[in-house]
Amino acid sequence: MWNVFKILQHRLKTILNEWEIPALVLISLSLQSILIVLGYRRKFSTSEKLIFFPWITYLLASWFATVSLGIISNTIPNLDVNDKVERVKLDLEAFWAPFFLLHLAGPDTITAYSLEDNALWRRQAITLVSQVGVVVFILIRAWDNTLLNILTVVMFIPGLIKIGERIWVLRSGSSENFKATTIRRGDPGPNYARYMEEYHSKKVEGFEVTTETFETPVVSNISFPVPANVKIPDATSLQCAYKLFKTFKQLFSDLILSIQDIKNSQSYFQKVQFEEAFKVIEIELGFMYDVFFTKAYYVYSGRGGLLRSISFSCTVIVLLVFMIKADREAYKIQDRKITYVLLSGAIIHSY
Repeated sequence: MWNVFKILQHRLKTILNEWEIPALVLISLSLQSILIVLGYRRKFSTSEKLIFFPWITYLLASWFATVSLGIISNTIPNLDVNDKVERVKLDLEAFWAPFFLLHLAGPDTITAYSLEDNALWRRQAITLVSQVGVVVFILIRAWDNTLLNILTVVMFIPGLIKIGERIWVLRSGSSENFKATTIRRGDPGPNYARYMEEYHSKKVEGFEVTTETFETPVVSNISFPVPANVKIPDATSLQCAYKLFKTFKQLFSDLILSIQDIKNSQSYFQKVQFEEAFKVIEIELGFMYDVFFTKAYYVYSGRGGLLRSISFSCTVIVLLVFMIKADREAYKIQDRKITYVLLSGAIIHSY
């Protein structure tokens, strides 16, 4: 019985040594794919299932990526660099390390699960930067000036960009930074304090003073140009919603609207049917969700588009070079397949 147990233990240890890191790689990539779908669906649904499953997947995705980097960093020093087989394993595991940075950065559809994640952006930043340090440690320990080492450095660039993206998005969604971007020049309105002082002083001097209700005339000064591409479904509603969104996002920063903002919104909603009004409000709330919980606002900016292009280009270059120049005989077929899956997933997530 004891011998059977030892044999099973030995076989299990062999399987774990061979498949531990590849399995973690595939699980981490699978969790990212699930998050992409759930993060998108969560925007349009209030189902309890779409509250629990994104939450548990969101936590597991970060945990698996962090644990995987820790295992790789502990495994690399124990490998014999003079052994050809272990040298290949060392290079390949180091090559996989930057992909976990992509996974830690998360998909575009869900950067934060709740507003508290944005509020704790400094803690998140420290955690993410520490994992970047782990990858740098892995690169240094595995460096032997091979082709795969060079590709690892190239692949490290998209990982670094994606980590920077997430930190920037979390910081932008925090209450203090979001409020700073929405504060505009104040509109004090009528000076009621001065009016009451004059009223009281005239009354004390013996004048007969009466009060009357008056309204300061405010004229709407908002305009909605015709959409450039009318073929887009609901293009007019989309453009109107975005224009109004830039005004109403102040309400999410505990600020109040100016008299002019209120008049502008009233002038629009009084002219449209209720179906159109609710559609515009729905789109506005969608924009607000994107700002707080996704990378959409960053990705569609000029700087975000440039960095995303760099990430995409680096990943495509690595894929092509690995396909053409890498020594296929040196790597196991399952390792090559996993590498192709990782590169394909990185390209899809960056697109």
